[in-house]
Amino acid sequence: MGNLTKHYGLAHILAITIAMVSLFVFTPCLQAYPKGSPHAFVGGPWEIAVSVGSPVQEFIFPVKVPDENKSSKLEKRLPIMGTPVKIRFDRYVPALSWETIVTEKPGSGAVASIVFKGPNLHQQMWLDTNESKKQSVTSSIGGIALKKIQNSYTIEKLSAALTSGSTPGVLLVWKEDAKKPLEYIVDTSKTIAIPGTNFKIKAAEYIPHYSIDTTSKEVTSASDKPLNPALKVSVSNDEKTVEQWLWSKFPTSPHVKYELPLRIEFQDFDLNDMDGSHIIAVAKGQPPYLFSSIDGKVQAQKIKSEDTYFLADKEYSFIVEKTYANAVTERKWKNIAQKLSNPAIIATIEYSGQESQAVLEFNKPFHFSSGNNAMIVVYRRKAEAPIAEKQK
Repeated sequence: MGNLTKHYGLAHILAITIAMVSLFVFTPCLQAYPKGSPHAFVGGPWEIAVSVGSPVQEFIFPVKVPDENKSSKLEKRLPIMGTPVKIRFDRYVPALSWETIVTEKPGSGAVASIVFKGPNLHQQMWLDTNESKKQSVTSSIGGIALKKIQNSYTIEKLSAALTSGSTPGVLLVWKEDAKKPLEYIVDTSKTIAIPGTNFKIKAAEYIPHYSIDTTSKEVTSASDKPLNPALKVSVSNDEKTVEQWLWSKFPTSPHVKYELPLRIEFQDFDLNDMDGSHIIAVAKGQPPYLFSSIDGKVQAQKIKSEDTYFLADKEYSFIVEKTYANAVTERKWKNIAQKLSNPAIIATIEYSGQESQAVLEFNKPFHFSSGNNAMIVVYRRKAEAPIAEKQK
């Protein structure tokens, strides 16, 4: 598969279906097996192996279904010896697939559906600012980050500032008990007066790769790459001035000296002059913007779903299918065929009066932890008996 798949570490998506009315997106994946029947590789006899404790104890439970090619209801509860945990088998599915459901929700983050294209590549994925691990994707040939803009009027100001090279990002400021922040384009030459208060904020210094000398406590930038973007701000009123570093990728700095009187966050838009780097900015009531590093300069444009945008290697590109300013994503399982291809057991873990769903995918360890109870559950083929044992 192409370079992009290697760097993103994602499965090759073979089909994409979008149902816009229900905000539902389903991306079925086909399983690849060596030549021959899939049953020879994923079929039964099966078992569930549960590993618990230290030293580790392993409990083995056989799994039987009426027909390996058909989805069926299961009713079996397994108490795990020495723990208050029980595993309840609810359903067997022969062809598991995952679907991503997008639900619009006021006050939540931004969501975007991206499709990557290239030699032997057609791959869909979701970016979601609600989850730290889904806010961006990077590779040696470029990357894409998704950012949410709180106020619709900010996005055009940000576009002008980024293309002129006069700002590293946006400052978010919450007044006391405010649900929505005020939003300011970072400008180290200006002081911001926060309306309705006697506070003033000044962005004093920006560094792309925050680093601190543990001995001298001196803050420096370890490189010119935005690996840990940080902004030093000073907040003052009639009585005192407090300085603090704000990190873009983390909610708080570990080197806090004083607590700021206001909640303030820094959102960086540093593309580091790297060709193939892109930022999607989404704001309610405005078309989404794409900020791109091209020939060492930031370029801005309104995103159109029919347009193609390129990474540093021009053989690879992407389109932005859909964006949401206020939405959340959720992955859910689904059985896509009554034929054995990707079997799974849908189970429920019961503990301390609570229940948690566990999708036990074939040969994929499922990790569960609650308080002092931790275990690993594996749905697998039954281990072959040793030859000597078979001959007895």
